Amino acid sequence: MKWNATTHLKGISIFLLLSILSISQTLAAYQNKIDLSGHWQLFVDLKKSYQITQMKEVQFNDTITLPGTLDQSLKGNKNEVPSYTGRLSRNYSFYGKAWYRKEVTIPADWTGNKIFLKLERTRVTHLWVDATYVGSSLVISSEQQYDLSTFLSPGKHTLTIVVDNGDDCGLPSVVKSSHLWTDETQTIWNGIVGEMVLQAKDPLHIVRVKSEPDIAKKSVKLSVLIDNSTGGTVKGTLDITALLFNSKENQTPPQKEFVLDIEQGKKIYTIEYELGTDALLWSEFAPNLYKLDLKLFKNKSYVNDTYSFNVGLRNFAAEGKFFTINGKKTFLRGKHDACVFPLTGYAPMNVNDWMRYFEILRSYGFNHVRYHSWCPPEAAFEAADLCGFYLQPELPIWSTVFDTMENPVSQFLLREAKGVMDEFGNHASFVMFSTGNEIGGTPKAMKFMTDEFRKYDNRFLFALGTNYHLGWSGGLDGEDFLVTCRVGGGDEANYETQVRSSFAYVDALDGGALNGRYPNTKMDYSKGSAKSPKPVVGHEVGQFQMYPDPKEIKKYTGVLYPHNLVTFINRTNEKHGIQKTERFFKASAALSLLCYKADLEMAFRTPNFAGYQMLDIQDFPGQGTALVGILDAFMESKGIITPEEYSKFNAPVIPLWVSDRYTWMNDTVMSGNVKVFNYSANDLNEISVDWQLVTIDGKILKNGTIKGDAKQGQLSDLSVLNIDLSDIKQASQLQLRFAIRNTGYANEYNTWVYPRQKAAKLSGAVKQFTAVDKKLYNYLEKGGTALLIPQADAYKEQTIGGLFTSDYWSYSMFKRISENAKKPVSPGTLGYLINNEHPLFKEFPTDFHSDWQWWPIARNARPLILDTLSTPISPLVEAIDNVERNHKLGVLFECKVGKGKLFVCMSDLVNHLNYKECNQLYDAICRYVSSKEFHPADELSVEQLQTLFYSSVAKAKIEGVKNVSYE
Repeated sequence: MKWNATTHLKGISIFLLLSILSISQTLAAYQNKIDLSGHWQLFVDLKKSYQITQMKEVQFNDTITLPGTLDQSLKGNKNEVPSYTGRLSRNYSFYGKAWYRKEVTIPADWTGNKIFLKLERTRVTHLWVDATYVGSSLVISSEQQYDLSTFLSPGKHTLTIVVDNGDDCGLPSVVKSSHLWTDETQTIWNGIVGEMVLQAKDPLHIVRVKSEPDIAKKSVKLSVLIDNSTGGTVKGTLDITALLFNSKENQTPPQKEFVLDIEQGKKIYTIEYELGTDALLWSEFAPNLYKLDLKLFKNKSYVNDTYSFNVGLRNFAAEGKFFTINGKKTFLRGKHDACVFPLTGYAPMNVNDWMRYFEILRSYGFNHVRYHSWCPPEAAFEAADLCGFYLQPELPIWSTVFDTMENPVSQFLLREAKGVMDEFGNHASFVMFSTGNEIGGTPKAMKFMTDEFRKYDNRFLFALGTNYHLGWSGGLDGEDFLVTCRVGGGDEANYETQVRSSFAYVDALDGGALNGRYPNTKMDYSKGSAKSPKPVVGHEVGQFQMYPDPKEIKKYTGVLYPHNLVTFINRTNEKHGIQKTERFFKASAALSLLCYKADLEMAFRTPNFAGYQMLDIQDFPGQGTALVGILDAFMESKGIITPEEYSKFNAPVIPLWVSDRYTWMNDTVMSGNVKVFNYSANDLNEISVDWQLVTIDGKILKNGTIKGDAKQGQLSDLSVLNIDLSDIKQASQLQLRFAIRNTGYANEYNTWVYPRQKAAKLSGAVKQFTAVDKKLYNYLEKGGTALLIPQADAYKEQTIGGLFTSDYWSYSMFKRISENAKKPVSPGTLGYLINNEHPLFKEFPTDFHSDWQWWPIARNARPLILDTLSTPISPLVEAIDNVERNHKLGVLFECKVGKGKLFVCMSDLVNHLNYKECNQLYDAICRYVSSKEFHPADELSVEQLQTLFYSSVAKAKIEGVKNVSYE
């Protein structure tokens, strides 16, 4: 049976799980809590009139419901329709101090207890009780807690909280570069979005527990921080019970009591709790969880203090160049997460929504998430525990670090790190930790910060930073693993240090190996990963753009509106027509998906590689608007591919075809290696891999079976496969399919076979031209039939460059960066839209979108800008331009000119006939224009033709987007 997202949880009530989780990491004594959610008085200081010290002067003139944000309640400044298309737009926004006030009643039976205010997630806060200023909190990645024991007595009191999200809130400016604090994704909201409670605790109570599982002993080391404010040493008892709650297997750990002499003050007491020799382990394949309840007794009397949390018995480690889970190698198939939640502008605070999130990712084959410069809330970790995901949270920084604690940035990072590790560190899913995104600073500074984190809590694998120095430094000392796009400098022309296939043109020749090298299924990252002795994880792989989906607009019913997408779609509709907008989306999406498959398989083919973090399966509707996902911003399908099809090339087990080409001549043998990537839980012994070579309508031409073993944690080479092609007489688009028998694991590859034939020749009635000049005009005016194939760069001002892969990330961002760096700018296109029903393609079979046989054609093309035409024409092949520039771009088109007929090919095929694909297309064109089927419907005048090739083209003004790593 194929590995399945829900196999482990089948038969277990999700409602039961969530009920258990709802008390995780909290005190169970709900009668000792006051829920502060609900109505609050509000004053939004739009004019910035009040300082913190002026609380008594503030006149509350509004109300709001919390948890929530000002945006959700339509408070703050109502925004006009923006002209900027770089991101989603907030309907309301506010940056500064908002004042929240609520009256509470403290019950009489809280007398003698300690009282704490918990704010699960908010911004910088200041707090008053009645007219007394309590203090402030600068913690933003984890919960804020105020000790109000000396401020709250039984009876009525007024709580006043200022939430400050302004520039002068007290945080270092680096926070504004992070995804925790940005309008590019989650918004710079103001409010309180998580749990808000007052808690009464006995003078003797558990503050927190740090758990460290030991899979060899089947036990958990517990470091229990106890606060004893009773005035003296107490004879205490800690009662521990555990429940295996999410498995179909039955296993009951023993109840244990630990007698403690609890001294006055706060002190950590370390105990070891044995779960039993038959205790179950936690992993992505079996996310077994135990709910631990720690009850505290004082002189044998229960103090109404139960501390509950979930434990996964697991060991996630870095061993050599690999990650292991409980001693078995694992491969990280990861998603980058930028906190994109368009309805609320902030991350969900409930487990249900996060369960949906991880189950979607699991259905597409993922097992890992990296949180780009932010840390998700408790609910995310709880859901990841249940779903068996490996998480890498980060601190809210995308900037430079320093090597002393005197620096405010260092203080900020250490404070945030401690909060994250204290609050979320017990979760089985929390396995990796990084300082932040694309960190700058000296190696000494990066190591200094990581050492500080490790000294405080060493339970995690640490990276100095994710893709620090953009990978140019290679690996450095002081970290357990390396997340990077390249491992140091080297021969960039041969892509030898790179560990992802795509880049902006500013960072890699021709935008990386996938666009820069002849298509094959052999390329991998062996040379790059070999340069690090530690596990290497590919950083932000992919980033292949596609066109916006018009159907998505109606989903934006929350705090953000897609004026950017509306603008792009309206521009396209106006220039190309509504039907063309939909076709552009489908064709560009198909190419993007093709590129993602190739990119991921390069990682799977690399023997000593540890994983990847994709950017992204989900759209990123900011930073220039990067529509790079097969899922939209809501994590919903765009209808491009099903999860079942996607997980064929993104799963724990994948059959792989390793060959040096996709295109073959029929007098050669289709040859390659069949390999199996196996990072499932077990060895796969004596497997049968069935293969088929089939036509596009499913007819089986060839088939067979390969047998062998696929060891766990390896890329196993099963066999060489040679397929005779001599009986394929016509140009054919085929598919090579592989399936591991009696499992759901399968994979497939498009491939093309062309017949060997004499070089193509035009009939005597057709003449070939390389330039648009008087000779061509006169020939056409006299009724001649012409084939025009201009030489490369002959009309540079009227054309754009050739690109096979989809443009990287967003054109507006990297156009600016490339120009500032005086580097080439990407051609910026999103593949081809092809009229594949046209007679031309009988001899050059193709789908309606770019596929690998188009690579040499596209790379040697200069698509012609058709914007100046007053009479529209319909190209047989048109390049899809990015949504910012929005040119009409012709690659192959035909038209009548005067009495003559003209076929235009804007790819320099003649000078690249060494590529079989160029040769085959040239042959197809020659046959077509020499045939009776060549009857163009569109018509151009000589003047229009001359205008196309010689007039200057208006250039769109594209607003650049800043990127912190390049500033």
